[in-house]
Amino acid sequence: MDVERRNSSRFNQDLNKRGLKFTPCSCTVFDVALFNDASQTILRKDRKEDTQLQDWIASEPPEFNSQQPSSLLRFIVGNRVNDDPRNALMTIPFTRGTFVAILENCHLPKTVLRTIFKGEAHYSRIIHGTNTANDDWKGCVMRMARDLAGHRDLVIALSWSLPEKITYALLLGCDDQDVKSISTFMTYSSSIGHPLLLLTLFADLQLKRQKQLYRESLKNLQLAFHQARLSRKEGPEVYAVRKVAALEAGQSSIDYDKVTRDVLHNFQSSGYLMQAIIQFRTLLEKVVADVNVKEASLTAERATYWESHSRRIQEQIEAIMGKYDTLIERSRLATNESSLLISAIWNLIAQKDNHINQEIATQSKSIAEESKWLAEGSKAIAEATKRDSTSMAAIATLTMIFLPASYAATLLALPMFNWQAKSGERVFNFHSFRIYLAVAIPLTVSVFSMWLVWLIWSEYRRKREVDTWNKRTCVGSMIVNTN
Repeated sequence: MDVERRNSSRFNQDLNKRGLKFTPCSCTVFDVALFNDASQTILRKDRKEDTQLQDWIASEPPEFNSQQPSSLLRFIVGNRVNDDPRNALMTIPFTRGTFVAILENCHLPKTVLRTIFKGEAHYSRIIHGTNTANDDWKGCVMRMARDLAGHRDLVIALSWSLPEKITYALLLGCDDQDVKSISTFMTYSSSIGHPLLLLTLFADLQLKRQKQLYRESLKNLQLAFHQARLSRKEGPEVYAVRKVAALEAGQSSIDYDKVTRDVLHNFQSSGYLMQAIIQFRTLLEKVVADVNVKEASLTAERATYWESHSRRIQEQIEAIMGKYDTLIERSRLATNESSLLISAIWNLIAQKDNHINQEIATQSKSIAEESKWLAEGSKAIAEATKRDSTSMAAIATLTMIFLPASYAATLLALPMFNWQAKSGERVFNFHSFRIYLAVAIPLTVSVFSMWLVWLIWSEYRRKREVDTWNKRTCVGSMIVNTN
């Protein structure tokens, strides 16, 4: 009572909160009448726009073959309007006036708005006095544990009056598949007269969605095993990844970065899913406790019906809890497998790094040996050059000593000089000098040309040796970088 009074006092303030949106769309309404305590059930389902919904709320319950039902359920199912994970339930599928009218006319707990804002699994327990003018009205609010995607949230608000034999319900966040499941549930259920029956429906919808999330998580885990080349040759994951394996058949290397990111994301999703499942199962234990509460205001006939269907609802919820226990163990196993896979991938990465380091060491050793060979060759060349330089220096020294005297002796000994010339004869013979020049100049040019050719050829050989060395060094670097 205190919680509902506090939430009602700030309801108008909550309606103006940032993030809350009102986007009207068509919704599904159910009128379910129970006659003679489950001996006959009539279901009416209709699709209504927002303007039609206001008339439906204000109208009296429909007549069913001119009979007075023993229990009546009026159920509004609001479709999910927004798939944005951040504010899926924050988008109400009605106008603001219609939403307020639903809560007021159907005596639904205004705590539902605070439950939407909380963004986590919640069960309010039974709230007394949802109608301030009539203490016979009771209600409750329940929200499913949201997944990481966020758009699978559901929230339900219930109100009922046992003396008036009527139950109102509002369910938000459904899709078309949920509406079909609700129709099937309403058609074949025999406990319509019990208001907490819809919590069984709510728990069943939650179980289906969390099973789907588990299957997606398991599939992602199996894909990660395949991508890391750790999958078995036979097993369930082989069939799960057959199509992906065909697409990746041409890949020769493992993308450890992608695999690690996928596994860490799956590990987070599995852990969050297991936490959500455990949290919602705890809420179901509270629902079972509320189902067992006896109503002292009922007649003996109605009390018998109430207790019988309370036991039936309790058995249904306990069966769902048993399925949750199985799902919890499977989720825990998936989480542990993800953790082991992360460790295995890290070990594979470490092995790959060690292999690369070994190849780098091998290449470095080869390069070092080649460098040693080149150093020895360079040393030999330097020693030979030194010897050649010494010899050349000696030859140059001797040449400088003897060349002037030899040149002077040779020149003076040429026939162009007649040192024994008699009186009237020339000492210098100009004709012989021209012959000398005609022979000496071409010979000098020829010697210089041969030297120039030898110099060019030596430079070309040196450049070729340098290019060969550079190519060897480049190939070695490419091999190291590739590994």
